[in-house]
Amino acid sequence: MKKHMNKSLTAVGLSFAMLATSIAPSVTAIAAETDSSTTGTGDLGTNLALTATAAAAYTNTYGISTKKINDGTLATPDAQTSWNCWGAAEEKYPMEVTLTWDTAQTMSSTRVAWWADGGGVTWPGGAALSYLDADGTTWKELPDVGAEHADTTTVTNEVWNVVNFGKEISTTGLKLLVNRGSGYNAIGISEWEVYNARIPQDIMGASVTGNIKVKAGSTETLTGNTVPASLSDEATYAWSVAEESGDYIAIDGAANERTVKVKGLKKGVATLKLSVTRESVTKNTDVEIRVMDDSIESIDTYKTATAAGTAPILPDSVVANGIEFDDPTTSTQADYGYEYAETFNSKLVPVTWEKVDPSSYAADKVGQKFTVNGKVTYAGEEHPATAEITVAEPAAAGTSNSSVTFENVQLEDEFWLPKQETNATASLNKAITEIEKASGGEPNFDNAIKKLNGESYDAFNGFVFQDSDIYKSIEAISYTLSATQNETSDEMVAQREKLKEKLNSWIEKIEKVQYADGYIDTFFTLRSESYSGGGKPGTHRFWEMSNHELYNAGHFLEAVVAYTRYREGIGEPDYRLYVAGKRFADDIVRLFGPNGTRYEVPGHEEVELALVKFGKLAEEYEGKGAGQNYYDTAQTLIDRRGQNKNQRNTGYNGGTYSQDATPFVNETNAVGHSVRANYYYTGITDIATLLPESDETRAKYINSLDTIWNSVTEKKTYITGGIGTTTAGSSAEGYGNDYDLPPDQSYCEICAAIGSANWNQRMNLLHEDGKYADMVETNLYNSILVGTNLDGNRFYYSTLLRVNRGNGRSEWFGCACCPPNLMRTIAALGGYVYNVHNKDLFVNMYAASNSNVTVDNTKVGIKQETNYPWDGKIKMTVTPEAEKEFAMKVRIPGWVSEQKNQNVTIDVNGEAVTAKAENGYVTINRTWKSRDIVNIDIPMEIRLTESNEKVEATKGQVAIERGPIVYCIEKAGNAQLNTSIENFDPLNFVIPRDAELKATYNRDLLKGVVEITGDVKYATGKGAEMIDAKLQAVPYYAWNNRGDDAAYEAGLASPKNNSSKMEIWAMADTPEYKETTVRDEATPSVSYVGWKMGAENFVDGKESTFWNGHNDPNLQTKDQWMMYDFGDKKAELTASRIMFYKASDGGVIAPNGIKIEYTDENGDWKEVTPVGDWVCKNDEYSTFEFEKIITSKIRVTMDHAVVSGKKVAVAVKEWYLTGQLAGESKPENTASAESVQKLRSAVTSAESTYAQSNYTEESWKAYAAALAAAKTVAAKENVTQAEVDNANAALAKAISELKAKTPSDGGTNNGSDSSNNGSSNNNGANNSTNNNTNNNTNNNTNTGSNQNTPDASIKAGDTVTVKGVVYKVTNADKKEVAATKPSSKKAKSITIKNTVTVKGVSCKVTSISAKAFTGMKKLTKVTIPKNVKTIGSKAFYKDSKLKTVKIASTSIKSIGKNAFKGINKKAKIDVPDKKIKAYKRLLKSAKTASSVKVK
Repeated sequence: MKKHMNKSLTAVGLSFAMLATSIAPSVTAIAAETDSSTTGTGDLGTNLALTATAAAAYTNTYGISTKKINDGTLATPDAQTSWNCWGAAEEKYPMEVTLTWDTAQTMSSTRVAWWADGGGVTWPGGAALSYLDADGTTWKELPDVGAEHADTTTVTNEVWNVVNFGKEISTTGLKLLVNRGSGYNAIGISEWEVYNARIPQDIMGASVTGNIKVKAGSTETLTGNTVPASLSDEATYAWSVAEESGDYIAIDGAANERTVKVKGLKKGVATLKLSVTRESVTKNTDVEIRVMDDSIESIDTYKTATAAGTAPILPDSVVANGIEFDDPTTSTQADYGYEYAETFNSKLVPVTWEKVDPSSYAADKVGQKFTVNGKVTYAGEEHPATAEITVAEPAAAGTSNSSVTFENVQLEDEFWLPKQETNATASLNKAITEIEKASGGEPNFDNAIKKLNGESYDAFNGFVFQDSDIYKSIEAISYTLSATQNETSDEMVAQREKLKEKLNSWIEKIEKVQYADGYIDTFFTLRSESYSGGGKPGTHRFWEMSNHELYNAGHFLEAVVAYTRYREGIGEPDYRLYVAGKRFADDIVRLFGPNGTRYEVPGHEEVELALVKFGKLAEEYEGKGAGQNYYDTAQTLIDRRGQNKNQRNTGYNGGTYSQDATPFVNETNAVGHSVRANYYYTGITDIATLLPESDETRAKYINSLDTIWNSVTEKKTYITGGIGTTTAGSSAEGYGNDYDLPPDQSYCEICAAIGSANWNQRMNLLHEDGKYADMVETNLYNSILVGTNLDGNRFYYSTLLRVNRGNGRSEWFGCACCPPNLMRTIAALGGYVYNVHNKDLFVNMYAASNSNVTVDNTKVGIKQETNYPWDGKIKMTVTPEAEKEFAMKVRIPGWVSEQKNQNVTIDVNGEAVTAKAENGYVTINRTWKSRDIVNIDIPMEIRLTESNEKVEATKGQVAIERGPIVYCIEKAGNAQLNTSIENFDPLNFVIPRDAELKATYNRDLLKGVVEITGDVKYATGKGAEMIDAKLQAVPYYAWNNRGDDAAYEAGLASPKNNSSKMEIWAMADTPEYKETTVRDEATPSVSYVGWKMGAENFVDGKESTFWNGHNDPNLQTKDQWMMYDFGDKKAELTASRIMFYKASDGGVIAPNGIKIEYTDENGDWKEVTPVGDWVCKNDEYSTFEFEKIITSKIRVTMDHAVVSGKKVAVAVKEWYLTGQLAGESKPENTASAESVQKLRSAVTSAESTYAQSNYTEESWKAYAAALAAAKTVAAKENVTQAEVDNANAALAKAISELKAKTPSDGGTNNGSDSSNNGSSNNNGANNSTNNNTNNNTNNNTNTGSNQNTPDASIKAGDTVTVKGVVYKVTNADKKEVAATKPSSKKAKSITIKNTVTVKGVSCKVTSISAKAFTGMKKLTKVTIPKNVKTIGSKAFYKDSKLKTVKIASTSIKSIGKNAFKGINKKAKIDVPDKKIKAYKRLLKSAKTASSVKVK
């Protein structure tokens, strides 16, 4: 490890400051013999590496090449001159790097210079070295390569790690297995050389270890070292004091030994010189010695407040001036135009206080001040200290809606409590182990303490936000100790003691690194030159807002609150962290508050919500108004985002990624990094809750919050509550496009889910609406809980909703933000159960628990008894300390409205509560007495939830839910139930909408879950063929805990973590028609698989999935390919049909061209002979015809597109082959997959739209026969085009001839005829919006919808499709509909009907919806009928071929903006003569191009 002394420590003649002192045996480090060019001439002979081929297991895909490993030149700080493996997966380490030769080479030594950039690439920890034996297969060990390197990444690393073999070897290959030096960052190589000569081992530098801070009148012992350190005992040493330093230090004793004693004479900075000699080589270094005078000049008065009647919180340290705490920072004025230089001549020193007289802070002393005297003993001297305390009015309780904090709620249930116990043991033990590692964060505090004490120390390790992992863990441990305080098992008692010891250790370290002004951040204290995850080195404070200092501060303040509340909750107050937090929070206010000295915004939001949380705690202790400065600062940081960036000294601009492009009050959509966004929105909601209702800013906040929330929940959230897709344009961690929710490309970071839960909790506080608590519940039970396995020792960072190639949890992460965040959330679950606002008590979550809440200054005990989420029965015993009138608001979960049985019953002491739910809550107003009992019975049924039709990836699919739990179908369990199905794949399940499913609690399954089982169908992949199958669905959170063998075993050293397949969304009723083609006889393969999206994705018949070639490490040197292998079969082929995918960020794109090859009868590869032009298109099929071939293999190799000089990877959605197996014949006129799918869609639509009870017997009979025939054709293998066309036509004719019954015919009127068989829920876009079909109950009863009569039964939202246009009822009373969209975007002509029949009711078409026909690339003609009165905005937007528009209506009152913008420039709009003038005015106002003629 690097040992740091001081930034002025240098080695003469070298461009680095300090070198490592520990190296491996037989390995040395030497300086480059000339300059940065190392061609290998001179005594060493030829550098054999120059003729070798370098390769690596993974190479950074951003312009990095393995050729740089052995190009004969040392790399500069420019990454392009190095080789590195940034972006490599965890399993790639230790990283394999090889040099290979075509012929054997004789060699006896090698040397490696490492490379790092101070960001994502850090110095490695050495490497194992081996050579390839003569047999060509066996690797034999050589001595290890060391980890020596320069002290800085800002200059060329000229430090070589040398290995002399001690013998000559002959080999064709050398291999390095390079270890990470620390943490989870990448490693790099500057240059690797190989020689057949012994590399000399001269010293190349000198270094000094020891304490470089000397007290005046005292001595310190320093030790000299050579670089490399292994030669230290062979050198001689000469110490001296620089001439100008004689007044400050002196050598006490011998000056020619390896160690020297240095005496401090007087306060100041001095230079100690060292000269080291070995074998006539001399190296020199200077050491800066700081002579300290520990005399205290003054002690600041500690000022605080206390709520009347509450003893003041006094610190255990005060600020002493005149003592240097840390080295000053250098001037930046010349480079940055702003002076970030600081001195640190004040220090926190211990203090003891006199006893405080309670009368001093009595209730009658509000507004008065009093002092407390104390004593500081430092350096053998005593100094007086003073605290000045203001007595404040106690803060009023319940002025705003607040959650009942975690320490007041003790969970006792069988669902969450065991998970909290696992979290308390396995998970937290794992976190502590990882945090204690060199890269985990705790060593940074240890080294910061050493540095501040003047001792040798190791460099900062990890990400710039590494400190936050400790803070989140302090939170988690605090919550855990509170949650488990009543557990009496020996294991838990022992674990609590262990956790308490760790907490105390961390708190002591935090106190030791806190600056006098309150600042804490080891990244700065250690002056880190590496800044992974940030923007600049840590040489100055707050000079780069992306360095996460305020993010770390936010998590620290949250830890402060958690720890302080925990200690209060157990009756053992400890205010050490509170005082430290107050100092830091006050520092933030001074710098960045409304009247602060700096105008900045944080890079990663977090501190905003933390300041509010801390402010509320401060109000409790210090009285009314104590939190206002923190609230005001949080609001200031919020309001500064997106504006006045020229006022920021740092020049920081976070852009859209960090929600810094637009002021929040102007924002209408969720943008950027989803974790940052959710933390940001949480802080804003906190502030909005605190602001007076009359405040204009509050109204603006709420307007934007509501708009963004609606956008997120309706369009950007998965059914699990997860957020983020790998298809998102901003980043994988960001919000995607509306309805862009592919289950196999979900990102759904755990931190984002936690952020969502916290934001929704705050929105619930703000609006007092149960729909937000619904979202919290969805997150907790699904997208958050899935983040850890059942054993609590494996973790997800991001999560998938559909898995085809396995997706294991990890032991830990380099960027380990998610596991500690998850741990603190599970530990703090009690904080989500209740809210209190004045006299209202909100019951938000259901879990067996004992709680103490305060309602309107009265303490109320609440005991919940329930088996939720498996059972909906809840018993609550309410025990106020005295009879108390208040309103209990009981949440009715939103998912209840999606069931057939929505009858929730509530009684109090046996008396039924008849109140109806408002905003998701049933209010029980009464005077509560001791042991009043509330019984709640919430029915739970199995729900088949339809996917929102706007989510293309899951359109027509269903998901299984029950209560708050989202279920998944994994291979485990289902493979064992379906052993008769060959090559079983759970992704082929088809769930009929009328399937009889059963919910059963299974205590032995996955630690106890309700499993859902039943008889379903299985798609064979042949046309639409299905066979019978058995289904087992388990909670999504519990997936991937039993491999594929269905057996979960608790406590394994290596938990089962290899489930290969899983899905949430399954095909419904019938599978997508899969055209059985010749490609189905072949095995697909590709050259590289990115993001676990392999060749199976271009043969699945789905254009929503794709093979992903992104991040291919060999892309710049090798072209990507894909192949079909027919094995021992032969295929006759004449064409390939390929759909390439273009990513919105340009990460993958169609190639410039392709080469198609096949194997001939001899197995040799040959190119096909093209027929016609070959053009590669993005996101549409490209057809490549060629002369007929007969082959067993066909391969497509890409001629990649090149952007900015670099090849761009390829992704392929589908790859079809035209042909057949040799010797087989295919029926003539076989139907296309597209036409079969269209027929299937027509069948599905007809089944869900028409009901027999509404139509005459004769017309229904004809319709039923046509429908049955169509279904038969749709399921037929090798169906002809004529059969499909005839079936389509017959079905359409039968539908058009359906005759509606009249009431006298026996029509009914008892329900709904639409597909809306359940209310919309709020679980996000991937649930249907007013389109949920929930027709399965837990007693296996089909509850399909009732049917309507055709007259007077239509309602708003009902739809009908007529002649290629979809119409929707807009006003049922007036019988008006709107034309909303085409049934096919490929239509060339659209005639909008004047009237249409909906369920037998004739309705006028009075409007054309906004964006109804936008983007129809083939549309040339439109006819608009007489009844139309309004045309919505962008109705025909960008219909570039639209040339003819005929408007028959004379009643049009409005034409929306851009309704006809982008149509053909030569278009003509034909309107009634008497309306030409009026319509010209409307069209001009709608931004219609002036070139369009209106006549």
